Amino acid sequence: MSTDGGAHWNVSALPGKGEVRAIATSLHHPETAYVSYDKLNLDGKGWIGVAKTTNSGKSWDLVWKEADHGAPNVHDAWITERFGPGWGENPLNMTVAEQDPTLAYGTDLGRTMRTNDGGKTWVAQYSRKLDKSGWTTLGLDVTTSYGIHFDPFDSKRQFITYTDIGLFRSEDGGKSWTSSTQGVPKDWMNTTYWLEFDPKIRGRVWSVNSWTHDLPRPKMWRARGVANYHGGVCRSEDGGKTWIKSNNGMEQTAATHILLDPTSPPDARVLYVAGFGRGIYKSVDGGRNWKLKITGIIQKEPFAWRISEITTGHCMF
Repeated sequence: MSTDGGAHWNVSALPGKGEVRAIATSLHHPETAYVSYDKLNLDGKGWIGVAKTTNSGKSWDLVWKEADHGAPNVHDAWITERFGPGWGENPLNMTVAEQDPTLAYGTDLGRTMRTNDGGKTWVAQYSRKLDKSGWTTLGLDVTTSYGIHFDPFDSKRQFITYTDIGLFRSEDGGKSWTSSTQGVPKDWMNTTYWLEFDPKIRGRVWSVNSWTHDLPRPKMWRARGVANYHGGVCRSEDGGKTWIKSNNGMEQTAATHILLDPTSPPDARVLYVAGFGRGIYKSVDGGRNWKLKITGIIQKEPFAWRISEITTGHCMF
């Protein structure tokens, strides 16, 4: 903290040892400031949240404090309920109203949270509960959608494949949505890249998933390459409500696209999957078993991203 325009500085320590990532103050009330903190070591736990000072940093109160469970004064929408408080994390950025130090906002990985009582309570501004069937947006979502997918047997059942928050499902024609990754392995759950429905068997659908998000942006492989990508294929028999892992024979890979050969028999569906950095996988038994098909592909780490429609036994990526 400096009181002379940055000529001299004094340390203003939070209660406990940790990390800070954002700070904001009210222009006309500079004695009040909010700090976003992470891994604050207290009581044997690593806490995340927001600390507040009203005396220019002489002391701090932890007005938002979460670890394993959501805090009672933090009224999130669906993210904490579905994934826990660590998914959204503590705010990446904060701002405080110039005239009112009790009004502040924090934004993080997909959420916008607001307090209008000086941090006593925090309320989600990105989504609200519509009814028992799910949630609806308030217009402040921050993510990437790869597609919207319609169940061929039920026009009201729709899906959106997302980065960071996985798969979402609507049962009422898009009025409300709910997370739909129950059964997907935890280390694949970040992103659902695509879906494929069985055109003959009601309720059967395949998804391709990965912990690696934001493909095919080059930032995702420039530093680390593609060798350690986690992901694969899941299958559902109840219209996407629950999933089971279905990738026997497939190496861990960022699975980014899937196609079904509609001429294959329903009890032995032929499927093709793009494994980013691996190549193309093929299944002849509805996704239970897979084999890598890269004969003729000369790249060392083929960036298989999308596959074209199958016609007369041919496909391209």
